[in-house]
Amino acid sequence: MILARGPVYDRLRDGRALHLIYLSSILGLVSAVVGVGTTVLNAVSPIVTAGSATSGLTLSFGPLVEWVVLLGLGGGFAVVWILLVRAGMETLAPIDSRFSSPATLGWFALVGIVLVFVGLGVFLEALQSALGCAGTGTPVPTSCFLGGWFLGGIAVLAIGGVLALIGYIGLLLGIWRLGGRYHDEKFQVGAILFIFPLLNIVGQILILMATGQAASRLGSQAPPTGAVP
Repeated sequence: MILARGPVYDRLRDGRALHLIYLSSILGLVSAVVGVGTTVLNAVSPIVTAGSATSGLTLSFGPLVEWVVLLGLGGGFAVVWILLVRAGMETLAPIDSRFSSPATLGWFALVGIVLVFVGLGVFLEALQSALGCAGTGTPVPTSCFLGGWFLGGIAVLAIGGVLALIGYIGLLLGIWRLGGRYHDEKFQVGAILFIFPLLNIVGQILILMATGQAASRLGSQAPPTGAVP
């Protein structure tokens, strides 16, 4: 429900929110492309190759470094995307209460993705320990991967993943509701496509287009007063 605080106030809030969502879509598009590159790299040059039960696992250091760099870039873009979308939801919350819960859930996504990176750090530390366990031998025996560091890393990754998922659902719900506020189904289609690999690139493009068009309409029309659920 729109809280009546004056058309000028509403227009300023809408304009700022759309600007934030527009910037988030650009960064989200870059992050999605980097994510695809990371997936392709791991498929073409796998980091870990399984051998027989006795030979253990073979590690490829070149792809590992490239994977970490790409993952760091994608994660950085994802964090900024979360901050921008959450800020957009928070900007709209005073004039449209439906965006209050997405703004709050956005913090879950931020905490979750931070925990995911902590878990990855623990996992890489465990990987280093496994290499020390194996010495100069290759492949690395499977027994070297059974330490507590791996279990701890997996636990932190799991907790972070759950929190990030809850937060992302909340933010996507907010993007879905943008379609109702600005009467553009591209927001809603983009929010749905966002959750699918590869198709999330198309989803970001749709959200980018819808945001630009909504901002253009905002400059020539009165602020929206009838939100569609």
